[in-house]
Amino acid sequence: MTTARVIYLIFLVLGVIMPMPHYYVWFDRNPGGVLSFLDAASVNHASAGMATSLFVAGGVTVVWILSECAARRDRLGWIAAPITCLLGPSVGLPLYLLLRSRQVR
Repeated sequence: MTTARVIYLIFLVLGVIMPMPHYYVWFDRNPGGVLSFLDAASVNHASAGMATSLFVAGGVTVVWILSECAARRDRLGWIAAPITCLLGPSVGLPLYLLLRSRQVR
């Protein structure tokens, strides 16, 4: 495995593990579900700015993944697009980069 692939894998694992405790605590304390979570993301200007930035980054990541997969005829890489929508760009982007860097046969 190349150094780049190891780095992508590390960031993928961090992107999954690091936010999860925060999500778990929030959903445990706030039974309102996903819509309530999205409302809480705009509770002040700082969190609204961060949430907006993540939504834009996620959208751009999904468009890039899908266009790259179409151009490269990559049938596996597209799986990173819905994962980006579900878990965020901190998971989807390193996952796609890891898949994209695999040897094509």
